[in-house]
Amino acid sequence: MTTFRMRDVGLAALAAMGMNFVVACQPAASAADIAQLRADVDKLKKRVNAQDGEQPSAAEQAAYLKARGEAFEKRIAGEKPEQPRATEEQRLLQLALTAADTDIKYAHPPGGQIVEPFKCSETLCRAQTTHVSRQAYDAFVRAAFSGVPAPMDSKDPDRPAIYPGWFSITQAGATGDKFGAVLYVGRVDKAKPSRAKVPQ
Repeated sequence: MTTFRMRDVGLAALAAMGMNFVVACQPAASAADIAQLRADVDKLKKRVNAQDGEQPSAAEQAAYLKARGEAFEKRIAGEKPEQPRATEEQRLLQLALTAADTDIKYAHPPGGQIVEPFKCSETLCRAQTTHVSRQAYDAFVRAAFSGVPAPMDSKDPDRPAIYPGWFSITQAGATGDKFGAVLYVGRVDKAKPSRAKVPQ
């Protein structure tokens, strides 16, 4: 199958695709012809935008994250609460916070922290974190969820993600002189510990 970008398609090809354009500057062009031309152009723009993966607006993204957070809160409320003194999920996230501070060479504890309460139900947990900077937050996300690649000049292997379950970050932004986030994580199996080696 031949693939192509919509911008590279000629008028003849567009006509073959059922998008018949009318040259509006011809005397015979009527108001209906011009309206049809505008409709065809709008249709073409929508196709190009869809193909290029046009990003949603900031307002659309905020609305999506708000709705997602509300859905998670509803799910927690509908499940049996589980609030032991400490959970494996909390331990792993705190390990990732500590690893992030080490990665950015932040040496003035306390650095990244989990804000209480850390709330868990049967299938997921809600956590709120604080970080000393946006850089520390980015390092936490890498350490916890995506893994950290080894430096180019290092013989050490890449470091896998510390947290083995799913996650969803619904809020992230500056809070005073720090950076904060709200995230939800899936429960993990204590019998299958994380393979990540936390940096010293």
